[in-house]
Amino acid sequence: MKKDDAPLSQYGVRPGSKLRLMTSKPNEQEKRPTQESVTLDELHRIQQKLTNTLMPEIDEYQHQVQTYNTTATKTEDAKQKLITRGLYFGEILMQILFDFDGVVCHAGFDQSRQLRKQGVKTSQDLLEKVDRIRDSIA
Repeated sequence: MKKDDAPLSQYGVRPGSKLRLMTSKPNEQEKRPTQESVTLDELHRIQQKLTNTLMPEIDEYQHQVQTYNTTATKTEDAKQKLITRGLYFGEILMQILFDFDGVVCHAGFDQSRQLRKQGVKTSQDLLEKVDRIRDSIA
């Protein structure tokens, strides 16, 4: 039956007839996610790691550096820890850039390409921010 709103008489069903309703199983194609949706899921996973985990930690690092710079008594040990933490964030951000680089966006995956481009830009901006914060340690 192609038209849901057509009367049954249009299909040759007479009054008093018994009908059996049957459904078909969905195609395997309908069940499987598309290649672009798999790519988008991977990009979203990397983006969440960046925004939910790393960005708050970098903001906390910035606050710690500002607190250290305004403190009257500065120890070499505390300075070294802050520098090391900045280097750690730089390495993690480089790893995230490699993760974005490892995601292949095939031709026609415009949404994936845009998300990947946005993620790379955010990662690069954060890397520059971490470098500025680390360089500001007095």
